[in-house]
Amino acid sequence: MIIAVSTQERKREKSRMAKMLKEYRITMKDVEAECDYHYQTVRNALNSDSKYWNQNIIDLAERLILEKQNKATTAPTNS
Repeated sequence: MIIAVSTQERKREKSRMAKMLKEYRITMKDVEAECDYHYQTVRNALNSDSKYWNQNIIDLAERLILEKQNKATTAPTNS
């Protein structure tokens, strides 16, 4: 669980989260599909330029990233 107190920490964490989402090809629509929040709320929560912070959405995005990481490490290789 990521907990950022200051605005700068939040911006840093959102930027890091955005890089990870892009790296694992997780879209905002994927995050929205997993939660009860509207797309605009999800977008604002994950946008580093926005001051809006929603811990539930941040935790959900982090969980989706971890699931993709686990799939990537357990996927069989073609040899």
